[in-house]
Amino acid sequence: MPGEKEDSVNEQIYDEDDQETPEIEQSLLSSGDNQSNSTRWKVATILNNQQLREELMDYIELQMKAGPHPSCLVAVKQQFFGGQSPLARIPGEINSAPIIPIADMRGVDSSKYSKGERLIRCKLASLYRLVNLRGWNSTIKNHITARLSEDSMQSFLVNPYGLLYKEVTAGNLIKVDLEGRILDRGNTVLGVNQAGFSLHSAIYSARPDINCVIHIQTAETVAVSEAFII
Repeated sequence: MPGEKEDSVNEQIYDEDDQETPEIEQSLLSSGDNQSNSTRWKVATILNNQQLREELMDYIELQMKAGPHPSCLVAVKQQFFGGQSPLARIPGEINSAPIIPIADMRGVDSSKYSKGERLIRCKLASLYRLVNLRGWNSTIKNHITARLSEDSMQSFLVNPYGLLYKEVTAGNLIKVDLEGRILDRGNTVLGVNQAGFSLHSAIYSARPDINCVIHIQTAETVAVSEAFII
């Protein structure tokens, strides 16, 4: 019977004791949302489609042939195919260091922040990775900060002083007030470069409409800045 066939498929997909069950299906099972089992089954079927996985793999490998392996592509590869899958291996980088995930907030670390703050944290951490990918960061003394616009206490996110741009994640960003005092340290024990944040603080105070400040010192940026000095 058609109904019996569908039930047997669902039982096969959502058998938590089956070690062969793909990680995507397990995550769908434990997501705790209000979707029906049939909808979850359809999503799992699409995500585990072999043709889709092969096409995505071909695209990633094509992009990697253009130059050094960008962290974003490697992160996508590990996230989609899984760290243990042969499809997650990168040619020529068997012994390379693991890619640090951007969205690293799980469990308690995630629940203590609002959805809006989690989104801003992920966006800011992604921006740090982009600046690092483009080679715009020269030292760890420069910063990229973001205003938490939904927060009436005038709080901001800044990177921990001591981490490289490629090590910044959504979870280790530090929340500070306008004076640079730490309100939430995230999942790090590091502090904040107060002298570096003072420049950002002055800009945020003078311009309430600005929600993000990027401080870089590339030759091109300095040249443009010098050209407008009176």
